[in-house]
Amino acid sequence: MASHRQPFRLVAILAVILALLAASAPTSAGPRDGADVWGAIRGQTSVAPLAGSPGSFRVESRGSGWMRGVGRVQVAWVVPEVELDLLRRTITVADLEWSGTITAANGDQLFGRYEFPSDTIRFSRFGTVRFSAVLNVTGGTGQFANVTGQARSYGIANIYTRRFRIAFGGTLAPSD
Repeated sequence: MASHRQPFRLVAILAVILALLAASAPTSAGPRDGADVWGAIRGQTSVAPLAGSPGSFRVESRGSGWMRGVGRVQVAWVVPEVELDLLRRTITVADLEWSGTITAANGDQLFGRYEFPSDTIRFSRFGTVRFSAVLNVTGGTGQFANVTGQARSYGIANIYTRRFRIAFGGTLAPSD
C-alpha cells in the first residue's frame, strides 16, 4: 500500500512544481508599461493513476502566494501524464510544455505555458526535487489583457509530502 502512495506523491509534487513555475512567472505588476515581476508560491499536488498505464499518473497542482504589484495570488495547473520510477528515482513527463493560470485576488487571470528543460527529473532518496523552468506568458484578463512576457522559476518539492515552494522573476509588457 505504501509503495502505491509514494509514486502518487512524487508525481503530484512534480506536477505542482511545474505548474507553479508556469503560473508564477506570468503574473506581474504594471504590465501596461512593462515591469519586472517576482514572487513566491507554496502549494500541494494531488495525483491520480491513469487507467491502463501502470506507473503513469495525472497530477493536479494548486497553490497560493504573493506577487510584486499584484498581491495575493492563486495558481492552478494540470500535468496530464507523468511516469514515476522509484528504482531509478526519476520522474518523466510526457510533454515538456504545460499550461497554467495565475489568478489575482480581484479575479484577473494570467495565462502561460512553461517549459521544462528536460523530460526527466531526478529526486533524492528523501523525495526532494529541485528544478527550474521558463514561463512564457500568453495573455490574460483584466489588468493582464494583452500582456506577454517571460519569467524563470526555481523550486523545491518533495514527492512524499506532495508540497512545493517556488520563487520566480521575469518581465511583463503589453503585447502591442
